[in-house]
Amino acid sequence: IYGQTFAILLLVMALFEWIGLSYYVRGEVYKLREQPYVLAARALGQANTYILLRQILPNAMTPVITLLPFMVVSGTSALTALDFLGFGLQPPTPSWGEMIQDGLANVQAPWLAASAVGALFLTLLLASFVGEGLRDAFAPKTHARIQ
Repeated sequence: IYGQTFAILLLVMALFEWIGLSYYVRGEVYKLREQPYVLAARALGQANTYILLRQILPNAMTPVITLLPFMVVSGTSALTALDFLGFGLQPPTPSWGEMIQDGLANVQAPWLAASAVGALFLTLLLASFVGEGLRDAFAPKTHARIQ
C-alpha cells in the first residue's frame, strides 16, 4: 500500500510537470521548422510526417533530454517539500521531508536532520551534474580545434 501512494503521488506530479515540458518542445519545434535543412527537405518535396519524424523531432529532443535531469531535481525538491509539510507520503513510509521534520523536532540529535539534508543535497547535486554532462554531450561543439 505504501508503493501505491508513492505511485499516485508521482502520477499527480507528472500530470502537472508535462505541461511545462510541452511548451518547451513546442518552442523548439517552432524554432527548428525554419532551419535551412528543414526548408531544404520541404523544397525537395518530403512529406510533412517525414520532416517531423526525421528532421525536427530528433533535433527537438536534444534540449529536452538535457532538461530532464533538472526536472527530476525540481520534482524531488517538490516531493520533499510536500513530505516536510505533511502532504506527501504517509508517516510509515520513509521520506526525506519526514526525516528532516523529525530531525528538526529532535534538536538534541542534530545528525538526524543533517544526514537527511546531506543526502538530499548530494542527490540533487549529482542529478545536476548528470544534467550538465548530458548538456555537454548533446550540445553542438562550438569550439572545435583544427589541427
